[in-house]
Parts: sequence; C-alpha cells; structure tokens
Amino acid sequence: GATASVRRKKAKALEEAGGRPKRRRVARTQPQPEPIDVAEPDPAYAAKEDDWEQLGEADFQEHDDIVEE
Repeated sequence: GATASVRRKKAKALEEAGGRPKRRRVARTQPQPEPIDVAEPDPAYAAKEDDWEQLGEADFQEHDDIVEE
C-alpha cells in the first residue's frame, strides 16, 4: 500500500481542493434478521430465511402504516 506520507499528501491536496479525503469503506456486515450459522447449514433454516425474505416487504409496509398512525 501507499506509505503514510503519500497518504497524507493526497489527503492534504484533497482538503485544499475543498474535498474530503476518501475514507476507505470498512466492510460492515448488514444487519441480519438472524445470525446465519455457516458452519452448520440447516435446510429448515434456509427455508425459514426464504420465508423471511418473501414476507419482508409486506411486513415493512405494515410497520410503516403503524408508525404513521
């Protein structure tokens, strides 16, 4: 990778140009409905997850209505 001095130069040049130094996107896990256990794949669990995905949007719409009331 680039050395610290090179990174500082780039950041300074960007700041002077009115920009912000680009921050590297840290790989973050998206919030999951349930933790997925990769070590032991369970067919019943996979089916359950598919159901969650199908119901997801309808559920969110219902929740939105409840919040608005």
